[in-house]
Amino acid sequence: MGNKKVILDHVEEHDDDTVPSIHLDLWYPDVKGNTRAIVIGLMDVRAADDIRVSYDKERDGWKIEQASTFKWEADDPVCDPDWQEVAFIQAWAREKTECLQCGNLNQPTRKQCEKCNAILEGGKDD
Repeated sequence: MGNKKVILDHVEEHDDDTVPSIHLDLWYPDVKGNTRAIVIGLMDVRAADDIRVSYDKERDGWKIEQASTFKWEADDPVCDPDWQEVAFIQAWAREKTECLQCGNLNQPTRKQCEKCNAILEGGKDD
């Protein structure tokens, strides 16, 4: 059974200023038997393929996959949708970098502090 009940018990709805959304956490996906991925689909007048989102611990980020096969022969014993990675998002890609010299918080793509021009540790090109 895994941890599906724990995940569903902790679903939260957020109605922030821009995008009403649902917050869903994967709980310890590397523990055997636990949910390892979330499939997201769209119910609308416009068609879109589902995506499958999972956490890749080795690369420290989110792997997004799409399927390519949606029909199978009636006697196909596997019915493999052929999920393939289409995007990868680094876990901390948007975290601002703090300048050790002046304490200013800088955009993650900066190599130098916006305030004092000190070289930033952990900047995009480090």
